[in-house]
Amino acid sequence: ARLATNMGYKPEDSLPKDIRDVGKVDCETGKCLFNPIVGEVYRRVSELLSIPRENFESLEFLRYKLGQHYQAHNDPAEDDQWESRQVGPGLRVMTVFFYFTDVQEGGETRFPEVGLQVKPEKGKIV
Repeated sequence: ARLATNMGYKPEDSLPKDIRDVGKVDCETGKCLFNPIVGEVYRRVSELLSIPRENFESLEFLRYKLGQHYQAHNDPAEDDQWESRQVGPGLRVMTVFFYFTDVQEGGETRFPEVGLQVKPEKGKIV
């Protein structure tokens, strides 16, 4: 979120604080999308997963401060939330997490349905 904030973007959040209490910035404008760092992230993920860039959603930068959280959830996949006539990446079938900092204590990303817990470490991708 710091990179996005330094680029002049303001945090936004449409979910209640009991569900998501985190600094969040969406990378949807040309200024963000054409940033060289953002372009390199897209390129590397595309290469790593063998998925064309056109199938990606925009990046979201999340920054957690002490005590902030994002409750466990499944991304929506209801048929009525996506029409086949829409242009764009389609329904989300995968998410890639990048960790930009080390965390001394806490901050794990939990995947409760598979019993996995990931400790944030700078440079890690999940």
